[in-house]
Amino acid sequence: MLTPLLLTACDNSEMTIESVKTRTAEKYADVDHVEPAVVASWMADGSALVLLDTREANEYAVSHLRGAQHVEPNAAAAELEAGPLRDVAKDTRIITYCAVGVRSAKVAQRLRDAGFTNVHNMNGSIFQWVNEGRPVFKGDEQVEKVHPYDGKWGKLLDADRRAVLP
Repeated sequence: MLTPLLLTACDNSEMTIESVKTRTAEKYADVDHVEPAVVASWMADGSALVLLDTREANEYAVSHLRGAQHVEPNAAAAELEAGPLRDVAKDTRIITYCAVGVRSAKVAQRLRDAGFTNVHNMNGSIFQWVNEGRPVFKGDEQVEKVHPYDGKWGKLLDADRRAVLP
């Protein structure tokens, strides 16, 4: 569910990824927000990191970042600690992302509150990632499309990157 602050952005006909990023950073000021280029550089240099895709399962099924683990956007930190983060040290670099960064900022905040010290929310998330020309995958296969979340938010994706949903 989107927060009222971000629903206001959604009603704005001039909504952009930048405006959503600004509102998300204001709402989740305690979270470290990093640009996709930074995440790409960490991935390229072989840095140890955990990628958490915090979108719904049907979104993840269309495409995701290579190596990302799907987690439910409303998962409590305890669920994550018992599941995908079970063997992850509290100081491991963790990157959260979703469609534009709202749901992932919530997860990043929960992880910080649970004592994880190196958590980063990817600004603009998968939409900005692909709009900047970075690859996404379905399993091990590179694909071109991303789930648009819905008609309003999907407009933030370049048209040629928007998956057509049934």
